Amino acid sequence: MTDPIKPSTSRGSTVIHPRREPFEFGLLPIPKLIFSDPTQSLITLKQNLLDSSSNNRVDSATISDSLQISADQATLLLDTLAAVHHSDSEPLVRAQPGKNDAVGADIHDMILLLYIQSYKRLLPRSHKDSASVADVWPSTSAFDGYFSALSPLQLMRSNSRRFMPSQADEEAHQLLYLQKHMANILSLLAEPGESQGEGKESQVGLLIYSVILMVL
Repeated sequence: MTDPIKPSTSRGSTVIHPRREPFEFGLLPIPKLIFSDPTQSLITLKQNLLDSSSNNRVDSATISDSLQISADQATLLLDTLAAVHHSDSEPLVRAQPGKNDAVGADIHDMILLLYIQSYKRLLPRSHKDSASVADVWPSTSAFDGYFSALSPLQLMRSNSRRFMPSQADEEAHQLLYLQKHMANILSLLAEPGESQGEGKESQVGLLIYSVILMVL
């Protein structure tokens, strides 16, 4: 696991890095996990999952039923969350192999991972080979193409057929995604009434902290 935040010695500022695990290992080739309106769809899903659980945790059977995916796909989603989770103390991470269902997934962690499923990786823009493009998942985006435009540096590089996105390019791409969608993610994970009343700053602060741990 990479260190999420480290000081920059050159400018004396803080450099934020997205965690590689959710974006590079947490994306699954399951079409039903990409929503045309992820915020609204996942708000409904989150409430359904909460109604189905007494301890804010769900097993693969509940996930399968709620998302209308196969039992194997639900198990894969649960196992993937265990593999990319940030905390070694999380019960799902500490579960014995094959025992993830007995522990279940925290609903908020699952919702966050589901939101990330709509992230679109950078494509090798100079490639004309449809097979190489199809190998990038998801190959189509549910969003508005905000990330489809290349930076000036990428445009310059793309003149060469050898151009492939570097790790730095992909990391910048991930940060742009998080910057664009952070407000939606926080709104999605917030509990009803958390935006009003006493303790607002504390509750919002804890929510932001939990999101940062998972994806940064």
